[in-house]
Amino acid sequence: MNSFIIDIRRAVGSIGFAAVVIVEFLICVYSGYGTETFYMSVPVAAAIPYSTAWIVDYQSGFIKQYIGRTTKMAYITGKFLACGVSGGGAILMGAWLSSFFIKESKQVEYQYLPIFAAGFVFAVLAQLIATVSMSRYIAYGGGFVICYALVIVYERYARNLYMLCPYEWSNPQKEWMFGETGLVMFLIGISLVLLEGFALAVGRKLNDI
Repeated sequence: MNSFIIDIRRAVGSIGFAAVVIVEFLICVYSGYGTETFYMSVPVAAAIPYSTAWIVDYQSGFIKQYIGRTTKMAYITGKFLACGVSGGGAILMGAWLSSFFIKESKQVEYQYLPIFAAGFVFAVLAQLIATVSMSRYIAYGGGFVICYALVIVYERYARNLYMLCPYEWSNPQKEWMFGETGLVMFLIGISLVLLEGFALAVGRKLNDI
């Protein structure tokens, strides 16, 4: 887990992480948790702290020095977990801090575990997009586009498939099988699929080094 510790320090100590905490704090205070603004901010905010770290390592040549000190699997796992934890953690922290500043009459019940899990998924989704496209801009916007597309599919064509709606991931309103645990298990499943895709994409590029 040495690789993960290094990566999580880089992610949490980044300006991007602090910026996301502040932005999500302001969104929750002035717009509110469970609003359209909050929902649509999640895929973009989650991508900012660490989703493009792989591109930085690869293009700077730092990866050549780093990969010699650890195994490929440790490197991939560390990058993946640090990205997900920092993305979900920044959104969670912003929401949590806002709970101390919202007037009692406007208090809402934050669902912290779904907030973190949804942020984790969108962070690692952006990471996979970044790795495949090798573009920071596509990584930051890709998650938003996919989120918006899923919302349209849900609202227009598949109202019964509420698990497809990203809004449900961070603020569940439907009755999930096994409740919140069922939702988290569903998002863990998505994360594992994304991990497999990220490992394949990075593995191919590491073979060329």
